[in-house]
Amino acid sequence: MYDCFLDIEELPNTISKEETIYLFNNFNEKNRQKIIKSNLRLVASEVMNVFKANYSNKLELFQMGVEGLINAVDHFDLTKNVCFSTYAKKCIDNRIINFIREKDDEIQFFSLYDTLI
Repeated sequence: MYDCFLDIEELPNTISKEETIYLFNNFNEKNRQKIIKSNLRLVASEVMNVFKANYSNKLELFQMGVEGLINAVDHFDLTKNVCFSTYAKKCIDNRIINFIREKDDEIQFFSLYDTLI
């Protein structure tokens, strides 16, 4: 199916839009965890499809994507009339992109004229 780092079939199933709205309307820690777990497939999909060629360590990207998903759950506003998966996808992508930018800043380039120690 995918040339991937984890088995998508092992991730929890996604929940319906109606159930997601219900969980946000009755938001507590248990419902928060359920929303996060049910959207892990979205994170995996983004990492495998969107960032396929950009970064070699997919597990790091998955972890950053989960951070973006958690941020999305904590800041989602039902009154904005936006589907949660659309909002979460953008948060996941932004977190991964920021991580890649931070990693690029850590790369040091050396000149051939520098002395090696």
